[in-house]
Amino acid sequence: VAENQEQIAVALRRRDVATVVAPGDRATLNDAIATYLNEARLRRNRQKRGQELVDGHGCKRVADALVPY
Repeated sequence: VAENQEQIAVALRRRDVATVVAPGDRATLNDAIATYLNEARLRRNRQKRGQELVDGHGCKRVADALVPY
């Protein structure tokens, strides 16, 4: 995780939306991939949490903030 992304990674991990792996930690990355491949329930739960977190309207909100009506 890049330094400027650490806070986002921590927040996603806390909400159990993502698995965060330290750069260069191949063993943990391999374990995380295997877990995702083998645990459909984990994938479904994280998909649902991710959809609740991201509504798809972020670009519009930024544009509206930059160019008021």
